[in-house]
Amino acid sequence: MKTINLLFYGIFLIFLISSVSALTVYAGFDDGTQYKTLEYGTSINFEVDFFSMNPPMNLTVELRDSSDNLVYSFLNNKINNYEYNQFYTLNSSIYKNLGTYSIIAKGIDKINSQQYDELVVKIIDTTKPIINMVGDSVISITLGNTYVDAGATASDNVDGDITSKIIVTGSVDTNILGTYILHYNVKDNAGNSADEKTRTVNVVPVPDTTKPVITLLGDNPVSITLGNTYVDAGATASDNVDGDITSKIVVTGSVDTNILGTYILHYNVKDNAGNSADEKTRTVNVVPVPIPPIDNTTPTIEIISPINDTIYKEKVKFLNFIARDENLDRCQYSLDNGNTNTTISCISGVLNTVEINSTEGRNEIIIYAIDKSKNIGIKSVVFFVNSSIIDNIPPVITVFTPEPNKKYTSKSITFRLATDENSSVYFVLDDGDKIKMNNPYDHIFTYTLDLSDKSHKITFYATDNFGNTANKTIEFVVDYQKINKKDRTVETISLNSPLVSQENEFNTTSVNASAYQIGKNTIVLIPEKTTLKKNFFITFFENIINFFKRLFNIKY
Repeated sequence: MKTINLLFYGIFLIFLISSVSALTVYAGFDDGTQYKTLEYGTSINFEVDFFSMNPPMNLTVELRDSSDNLVYSFLNNKINNYEYNQFYTLNSSIYKNLGTYSIIAKGIDKINSQQYDELVVKIIDTTKPIINMVGDSVISITLGNTYVDAGATASDNVDGDITSKIIVTGSVDTNILGTYILHYNVKDNAGNSADEKTRTVNVVPVPDTTKPVITLLGDNPVSITLGNTYVDAGATASDNVDGDITSKIVVTGSVDTNILGTYILHYNVKDNAGNSADEKTRTVNVVPVPIPPIDNTTPTIEIISPINDTIYKEKVKFLNFIARDENLDRCQYSLDNGNTNTTISCISGVLNTVEINSTEGRNEIIIYAIDKSKNIGIKSVVFFVNSSIIDNIPPVITVFTPEPNKKYTSKSITFRLATDENSSVYFVLDDGDKIKMNNPYDHIFTYTLDLSDKSHKITFYATDNFGNTANKTIEFVVDYQKINKKDRTVETISLNSPLVSQENEFNTTSVNASAYQIGKNTIVLIPEKTTLKKNFFITFFENIINFFKRLFNIKY
């Protein structure tokens, strides 16, 4: 803050002691001065600072011309603070014309104390106008013909179109062969002179009446999406006498890619003899931005646990749910009726497990699934915790994998299910032994097995903490692709190799051993006899149809 702040604080202390009102106003340009000369079209920054012991303050910052007419209002507001400081920019969109302007910062506080400060800026014009030649700057005309000058245009940053003020000096005598120079000059209202432009007119003896030819490059018509940048492909031009005159092509018309519509670009050229080519045009269509399909589909939510309107003896520790939407973005849940929402990442169709703190009595959880189009799916669950209740209701089993009657093409299957309360879960596969399932999360159970290629039946059993038992049976099929026949490559294996990791287990024929494949080209044999031949084939079976042979060399 400039040193004026020290003055403010001093005034503050003086008037605090004497209980007299104090109001100060300061205005200054960036360098601290209060008068500036500014070139038209440029801008300048300035600062205003107000301070009063008696807020609120009614503050105005205005730009006024030399006749005290209001040109622009930067600020007109009531401020409730003791101090207000702000930077503003003065530019040509505000002052618009040449002349001297005043920037007046004025403040009135609660007890009608008034103060103001003033900046003065003079807008001047020292920018040269610009002359643009119409037609070619070098022209050839046949001896004896009449010369009509194409003229020129002139524009000024302040005065606009000043073509009528152009002064042309020099002359052309088409009855005498030679080169003639025409001079074009102009001044704006501020006396600034444009850079002189000249046109060379050659009076030549040999007539040339053949038109040049324009060839468009690129497509015609052209379509461009609204808001994109249009780059014209251009054109070429050739003449029977002057050769390549592409550089002489004049393109008129414009394309505004911010406005829908059809635009026409015109391509014209003249040779040195003044012959005009047949005009070529290009149509440019500015078309709307393709509108993506509107997604009005609300995400769906399936709450796995806890179960609605269920009474639990123990506190529920986890919320399990599945959200589904092809454009799913995120999920949220609330434990306090939507007052506080917790955001979590979620994938469509994938089980989400969230740790929660349930309480004795009534509990309600609201779940939100939001997709990328801001569609929101909402679902809630109400449950009760009563630690004194006697539970004689069996648990509810929800199986995710396997699905009933589904065909699986991979031999490795992960069984996945959920229960609605704390339980111990085991399964029986194809009337085999009972196998206890893993319990990675509260109420969630998994177990992975490699299965044979056939139809299977699995029964899941769940027992809650009160001994209530439920079961669910699923039938499914495993039908994985048969193994491709392997090359009969001789490989060396050691009978003493340790079994480091096991991926696939196969049966063998012709030898009394078990074989384990632990890598792409690595086999470990666990022999029951040590009298194997030096070289032999092992036939590996997955089933009756799918098998392959490999040739091995044994090292003892």
